[in-house]
Amino acid sequence: MVQAIFFAHQAQASNTHVKLAADTFLHVGDKIPYDYFAVDHYPNKQLNFSELQGKLVILDLWAIYCSSCIDHMPEMVNLQKQFDGKVQVIMVTKNSRKEVSILAARSDNVRNNTLPSITGEQRLVRLFDYTYVPTHIWIDGNGIIRYITDGKNTTAEHIADFLAGKALDFKEKTTIGVGRKDDPLLVQMYPYFGNNFMIYSYLAPRDDSKYKMGGFKTLGLNVKGSRKILSGNSFSFIDLYKIAYGFSPVRKPLSNSRVSVRFNDTAGYADPKRLYIYELIANQNISGQRLEKYIQTQLDLFFNVKSSIQKKVVPCYIFKQLPGGLNVNTNNTGESRFQKVNGDSLKVVMTWGKFAEYIDNEFLTPPLQVLDESGIPRDKFVDFKMSIDFSDLGKIQRSLAPYGLILMKEDRLMDCITIENL
Repeated sequence: MVQAIFFAHQAQASNTHVKLAADTFLHVGDKIPYDYFAVDHYPNKQLNFSELQGKLVILDLWAIYCSSCIDHMPEMVNLQKQFDGKVQVIMVTKNSRKEVSILAARSDNVRNNTLPSITGEQRLVRLFDYTYVPTHIWIDGNGIIRYITDGKNTTAEHIADFLAGKALDFKEKTTIGVGRKDDPLLVQMYPYFGNNFMIYSYLAPRDDSKYKMGGFKTLGLNVKGSRKILSGNSFSFIDLYKIAYGFSPVRKPLSNSRVSVRFNDTAGYADPKRLYIYELIANQNISGQRLEKYIQTQLDLFFNVKSSIQKKVVPCYIFKQLPGGLNVNTNNTGESRFQKVNGDSLKVVMTWGKFAEYIDNEFLTPPLQVLDESGIPRDKFVDFKMSIDFSDLGKIQRSLAPYGLILMKEDRLMDCITIENL
């Protein structure tokens, strides 16, 4: 869950007089303008902040709809009395004098409030960027804004500490304009919360008829810093479901033959030519298993299907040894090679474990799952050449025979993804 955060910002006070243009917001470290503002409950009916030099001024920003603000008005009156001569509390609201008068007719706290009050007709309320109330502005004896904070921080103890010259551990209260724009909340919130969120995802079909873009995609959930990330703009329908169930070309390969699409796909969602943009970013404390469940649910909702893992007997390609031993060993442990030759052959110089991973990924995309039952140690370096013409299994077998290997087609009981109608 995203939690509220306040940004610490305590600038050095400056005695420089700042002439503010209309609609310029004031922040910690700025000087309050020495202008005249009409004020209620004040002897001169107009207030210039220059008259309050030497005092701590607390602007209580409130609103007629804020019950907490109204409930605490007597408390603010008492603080004024307790520190009279050293502190001046001023009530400030964006509401008009008329709106405040209407509220006073039915609220004892507003009606009995004797503190100076500046209402929305005056420019003062537009000098602060605030949406949520109560917000309190603490201004020192030189007219410098020292703190912009929650109303709960305005206590007798904190006021006494401030007057004694102590620094207060307040954070600047920063307004976040939630929902004020058409931008997604992630765009609005990220400048404030950064990575402090639980999960974010985005899913949309890619439309190459309108836009030209390069393709990219991660092959599974990756950990990056404090986040788990899945991101790409060229996922196929089957790609997404493979990732949703924890399969990846390197760590846990799953051939397309193990994905059974059995739903009434009138919209063409599963068309291999159709690509999707998908991104998921999540807090690293969320387990991969939970995130996979999240992706499964999201995809099923989007495509209006029901997906599951089922055990099925499926045909697979199986690497085995031929009688007489192997002839793929090599002393060459230099640069690895996994290179297509003339489009129909593969030159392999690498550890057998790496080859077993590479042979069944997107570089080749065999039509069936490839399994290793050769017994060759995964750290054994090998050097050989084989056909990759999967339309002719005999050709592949003849290319492997000189190395004491064979690729067989046999059935195996495997986990398969089934996608069907609801």
